[in-house]
Amino acid sequence: MRTLIAIILAAILGVASGVGNALLRLDETVWDNSLLPEIAVDATEHDFGTLDIHAKGSQSFRFTNEGEGMLVLTAGPTSCRCTVGNIERPRIPPGESGLVILTWTPDPEKEPGPYRQTATILTNDPKRREVMLTVSGRIISAVRAVPSELVFSRVPAGEPVIGEILLYCYVEEPLGEIQCEFTDSYLAEHFDVSAGPLPPDLLEEEEDARSGRLIRVAVKPGIPIGPFQQTVRVKTGLESAPAVEIPVSGTVVEGDFSAIGLQVWDGQSGLLNFVDFVDGAEGAQREVSIVVHGPHRKRVKLELLKKFPDLLDVKLGEPTPIGDGRAIQIPLTVRIPEGSPPCSYLGSEGGKLGEILIKTDHPRIPQLSIRVRFAIAG
Repeated sequence: MRTLIAIILAAILGVASGVGNALLRLDETVWDNSLLPEIAVDATEHDFGTLDIHAKGSQSFRFTNEGEGMLVLTAGPTSCRCTVGNIERPRIPPGESGLVILTWTPDPEKEPGPYRQTATILTNDPKRREVMLTVSGRIISAVRAVPSELVFSRVPAGEPVIGEILLYCYVEEPLGEIQCEFTDSYLAEHFDVSAGPLPPDLLEEEEDARSGRLIRVAVKPGIPIGPFQQTVRVKTGLESAPAVEIPVSGTVVEGDFSAIGLQVWDGQSGLLNFVDFVDGAEGAQREVSIVVHGPHRKRVKLELLKKFPDLLDVKLGEPTPIGDGRAIQIPLTVRIPEGSPPCSYLGSEGGKLGEILIKTDHPRIPQLSIRVRFAIAG
């Protein structure tokens, strides 16, 4: 019996020894310092050319081990959104190769244009511890508007003004029929928009553009005095870019009207500011004076036409002569009532701005617009 057990133990030890020797031989190229790897890469740079901003580009780089030891690859640091998608073989034996796949994902929030990004691969080759891979190219959109936002800084009251937008298409697919509309239906009647062919010289100036249109936006007489915001939605026949939205903004000015309101009135932007968050339980009140100049000052009457949101309490006071009668001052009181619910009208990402629209009987200025910025805390 003892003899049988001894034979079995000897067999087990023999198998274990054999497996151990096999594993040692398998990894001897890694642990034997006399056997060193030597890396060779078919290329370290790739130009993707033009790439759509919503697309993703991938490129394979071949790494070959021309040495005698095991080559070990590890992903190192990358720049921007350039990423190593896959190291096909992290351990490459002598005489063999493996692929490293580098993927580049454009950032849709950045402007189209040229780019150049890198990714580093770490190796155990003592002569080349790092391999830097580079991808480059030019990001394009299927459709791009230039400018991306149309701004009319100062629009004279009662006079039409026209702005132009260049709509470029960077794909071979034709733009098709162009339709334009305004997203703010309330102000839409004060604008005109049309789309026509893009002159050849303007098309040639834009690199990679295949076709385009010239969009004309006209601000018509009669738009309310003060700041305005509108958006033109341009519909195309492209599947990749069926619509492009272009913000339109500006300020209508008139010498016969001005406003006064210390600390709460921004005359440059035409904004009435409540400055701090309003406590909904307590409410708040701000006052501005509308000043009427010019030959029509004595007979001009103001009337509240619209307010947004409805919770605003707006009152126009009695006109009073100022400056020896050279101007008429009309107080405007804007109140947030006590017990108002929480809300935000801060503009931009903080929600829409509030607005007060005032009707006048001035022969050239039928309306005044005052934007209100405020937020109510619970």
